[in-house]
Amino acid sequence: MSSRVFGHSTLREDRGEILSMFAEMESIVIELIRLHLVGWVHDDKSKLCLRLIEAVGMNRMLRELKNAKIIDDVLYKNLDSLFIVRNQLAHRFYQGEIEYRSKPLFSSRTHVNFTEFLKQSQATWKLLVKCYETEQNQIDFKELKNSMKRRIKFKS
Repeated sequence: MSSRVFGHSTLREDRGEILSMFAEMESIVIELIRLHLVGWVHDDKSKLCLRLIEAVGMNRMLRELKNAKIIDDVLYKNLDSLFIVRNQLAHRFYQGEIEYRSKPLFSSRTHVNFTEFLKQSQATWKLLVKCYETEQNQIDFKELKNSMKRRIKFKS
């Protein structure tokens, strides 16, 4: 069974593919925090900030995004429940031990729980991208352009 989750990938009942989906989600969460803290700048402070963010656990990142009102309660709860599945996928050896909403995620007889997982993943992805777009819209692109021009002149 497969379903389109992101515009460019198909997600099947495959541990590796699902973990890749979570890697994409995590990269957006990290970028949301970085944009909130240092903006669009990519200097040494931004690189340090990125390394520090990556050292923080996902639960803490999500809580801080919620506290900063970058994500709302609904998105926070959805991401939190999805990342519980992510942790199980990463840390449990047997696929039969992996649960979503207290039921096996993978079932040879029925795909109902995996289908529900996909639906929540799709809805959560859309909300997360919307938050990311909102943060990006706060970038002053005129200032960004001027900053890039100054850096180019400085290096010449």
